[in-house]
Amino acid sequence: MVDPSLQGQYSKKDLIQIAAIAAVCVQPEADYRPLMTDVVQSLIPLVKNNAAGAISFGSSRFQHQTPSPRH
Repeated sequence: MVDPSLQGQYSKKDLIQIAAIAAVCVQPEADYRPLMTDVVQSLIPLVKNNAAGAISFGSSRFQHQTPSPRH
């Protein structure tokens, strides 16, 4: 489930926390799923604590792409 290009350069503890967050996000009952703002707030410390930078919103793989306007 982990991108092989990371070559093990990630915290196993952080991976477990990310998996737990993901598990809550896919609860069948919508009332039990967290708001996206809560998900992001839970992920921020994991990203900041990643010393190797393997998981980074600033990396080219995760940079925000502005969608083209629809006409």
